[in-house]
Amino acid sequence: MRVRKLKKQIMKIFPSNTIKKLDAYTIEHEPIQSIQLMERAANALTEAITNRWDNETPVTVFAGPGNNGGDALAVARMMAEKGYKVGYVMWPLRTAVSGKQNTPGGATELMEVLGKDESLRRIRLGIEKLQ
Repeated sequence: MRVRKLKKQIMKIFPSNTIKKLDAYTIEHEPIQSIQLMERAANALTEAITNRWDNETPVTVFAGPGNNGGDALAVARMMAEKGYKVGYVMWPLRTAVSGKQNTPGGATELMEVLGKDESLRRIRLGIEKLQ
């Protein structure tokens, strides 16, 4: 595993209730859909990770339900596309596969965008990578 040196950067960390308000404000004031915001967040995180670790570094992504879980799955997909060996764990798996959950977005929204067959294909592919 090779670690790349980065310039020191300042990162703001917000509590989840503030993030929800910022997301809602962005969706309301920019011509952007929730799924596009998810892709934007995943792209930024993927870039930060790939700038630090090369694709020989194994990666496991843990994704829960809701929008953060959707962000995590998008990061897993983007890293796999860049040649990283990515495994991911969805919690709870039943929620992610069925698309039934109480919170909006996340696995449900991804399944609506990708379709059930493509979503299941990607889940199976991820499980195969873990074996």
